[in-house]
Amino acid sequence: PRPASPSWHKRHRGRVSGSFQGGEPPHAGIDHLIAVVEAIRNEAAPDVAVGFGMQTNGMLITSKVAETLSSLRFSIGVSIDGSKTTNDRYRVTRTGKSSFARTVAGIEKLKAAGQPNLFAGLLSVIDLKADPIETFEFLTSFEPPSIDFLLPQGNWTSPPLGKEQFERHSPDAEWLKTNLDKWFYGGNGHIRDRNLTRMS
Repeated sequence: PRPASPSWHKRHRGRVSGSFQGGEPPHAGIDHLIAVVEAIRNEAAPDVAVGFGMQTNGMLITSKVAETLSSLRFSIGVSIDGSKTTNDRYRVTRTGKSSFARTVAGIEKLKAAGQPNLFAGLLSVIDLKADPIETFEFLTSFEPPSIDFLLPQGNWTSPPLGKEQFERHSPDAEWLKTNLDKWFYGGNGHIRDRNLTRMS
């Protein structure tokens, strides 16, 4: 990477963080990730702590990868939309096969690596075809520090499910509201969720 300028160091005294996303970061290879992380940290001023995050589908997380990311002080979020039926609706491999078992295995390997902050939580795209309570209970069974429910992508040409008429009614909000009591009163308040926090 390009050496950081003095002005960068001045602006970022204390702590900065970077995140590996897009595509699937582990495809780059663990040695490449180590080299990038070390190069960036070597460029930081002595009083700047550099943290790293990663968003992954978990399929390439082996025990060795989890241990290496743990040693590099990563925080890892895993993308999973719910149970096998729900997750397989959109998250399949390039050959159309289920990704579910490998994603779940990746989550368990992150949890088993031993560093409390390594497993940062789950990212889940709302699926209106899935039961919201069943989805929430399934996701919380992994004991994630956080769950980030994302709204489905869409546009004017191809609107998301439930928004075909672009009415003010939001089925995604209704889906989330169903989970609000389960989160707030069901002993799950320790799990961070930005959308449910805004609604509470």
